Amino acid sequence: MKYGYVHLSAGDLLREEAAKPDSALGHEINEHIKNGSIVPVAVTCKLLENAMEKSEKENFLIDGFPRNKDNVEGWKKAMDGKVNVQCVLFFDCDEKTCVARCLERGKGSGRTDDNEESLKKRIVTYNDSTRPVIQLYEKENLVKHIDASHDVDKPLLNPTGLHSDWVLIKRWHMDDYFLQKDDIISFESPREPGIYMIKRVKALENEMIYDTIKQKETQVPKGHVWVEGDNKRASYDSRHFGCIARGLITGRALYVIWPPKRFGAKLTPFNDDDDDDD
Repeated sequence: MKYGYVHLSAGDLLREEAAKPDSALGHEINEHIKNGSIVPVAVTCKLLENAMEKSEKENFLIDGFPRNKDNVEGWKKAMDGKVNVQCVLFFDCDEKTCVARCLERGKGSGRTDDNEESLKKRIVTYNDSTRPVIQLYEKENLVKHIDASHDVDKPLLNPTGLHSDWVLIKRWHMDDYFLQKDDIISFESPREPGIYMIKRVKALENEMIYDTIKQKETQVPKGHVWVEGDNKRASYDSRHFGCIARGLITGRALYVIWPPKRFGAKLTPFNDDDDDDD
């Protein structure tokens, strides 16, 4: 309730019901959980609606639902006129990290589905059934993307540039500077000549990068870099137009010069003499 929303986990509600020894519904739920398949939508909707009524609150964060188009249709049928969907939060994270986290969680969670075999089935189910749901809500402009690939106890990125910032750019020459990950660079748009953009370098040539939109790993070709904006939800970057040829790079962002309250904020790691001859 920190932000005024009651957190309701569809999975937790299902597991609570499944833990009831004399519940026929609980037995059915257990079979679906073990097989990595999706529980019938009518069951989940009923559990969610009961939890909402029991809480006597108005704002809810529904976790882990809907997971397929049948869920969406069932939700709309059961909750039409009862709820107003404000947005859909989508946490971007690559499969390897997700699996590692679930296996680590399984060491103390006691969950029967935190094992590699069940996780593989759940990933297949996600790609086949859940991903289309995200695409459906994206068409309604309801999806807000959140980068969930980083550890919670580590900084996400170097200090983030804001859309309204004016920044000092160091002219870049291929022969005198070796690009690094997390450098913020300016470059000419590969699709719109004459238009210049500022993004962060996320992968260098020959490295693998996970494309959170296409949901697959991509290798950066020689002579190119992969760039992304810090605000992934709103950013137009390599996930949309591909890798950037090094020849299109025009400079490296050093620090903010406007607005005054952000003056001097460093955007990219650099040496004291890096701002010479700009």
